[in-house]
Amino acid sequence: MSQEHWSSYWQTGVLTSLPQDFPVNYDGEIADYWRAILSPLSGSVHVVDVCTGNLALPLLMMTELNRADLELQITAIDKAIIDKEAIGNRFPKVVTALQNVNVYDHTDVININQVLDEPVDLITSQYGIEYADTDAVAQPLYDALKEGGRLAFVAHATDSAVTAYMEQEKQVFDELTEMHLFELLAEFGSGKITPVMFQQEAKRQVKILGLKVKSQPRQLTQIIYQALESINIMSIKQLIDQKDKIRLFGEQHWQAQLRAVDLLKVITKMQRDPLWYLPFEDCGFQLMNRQTIIYQGKHHAGVGYLFMKNKR
Repeated sequence: MSQEHWSSYWQTGVLTSLPQDFPVNYDGEIADYWRAILSPLSGSVHVVDVCTGNLALPLLMMTELNRADLELQITAIDKAIIDKEAIGNRFPKVVTALQNVNVYDHTDVININQVLDEPVDLITSQYGIEYADTDAVAQPLYDALKEGGRLAFVAHATDSAVTAYMEQEKQVFDELTEMHLFELLAEFGSGKITPVMFQQEAKRQVKILGLKVKSQPRQLTQIIYQALESINIMSIKQLIDQKDKIRLFGEQHWQAQLRAVDLLKVITKMQRDPLWYLPFEDCGFQLMNRQTIIYQGKHHAGVGYLFMKNKR
């Protein structure tokens, strides 16, 4: 799975993969779940957050969930690029916490034991580990834990409203791709076609999108339609001045849909194999708890899994 569209997203400094629902960091029942995971621990504790994204869970632990009796050492691992400076610029309040998180980006979770000097107390993941090949990563995660250590993660719900929304957006994305819309924006942004040619094609596509907006209004269609309408009333000079912004607009929406496609692939995998997490038990973990997380009393936000590496 390519990480470029994830790296670009994380470099904006946003913390979570669901910024509409969690504009700063995970809260509510999700934060409560992780508070409960940390509750039995005290003293010096080494936590490794895998498939960490932009450090949402490490930062939550270092701030909202931290306690006076805890001395947390947190390591974070992800295949994508993690830009601490971008995170700090967007959320200045977490700058101090950022300094206390040891980051290994460009690192596959399967290589966890290559970056650790010794076994750790707790391995965590929030909306991340399900993207990995669980058959391949289960044993390295088991080996990375101390005896009595725990693996805890929250995986995406397979029947959530977010999933249904993304399925609808993917249909729109496929339609826009067939129209070569993103290709058009990229070609103008890179100078491959002239402003006049670009505007002529944009006008043609506005007519098509206008019909789609009337017959089946969807958020992505409306956003693109409004953007093209604005382009169509620009002068040639304005188009030239806005060329980089137009290119960036296209890239951001293209990459957003690639991330949605990744999520839908993962959801499909879990729907087809409801016991997708069994490789963790097969390699020696004991499943201690599996619980549905209901956010704000109504939204199925995910499923929490807690495994233990038993003492011999």
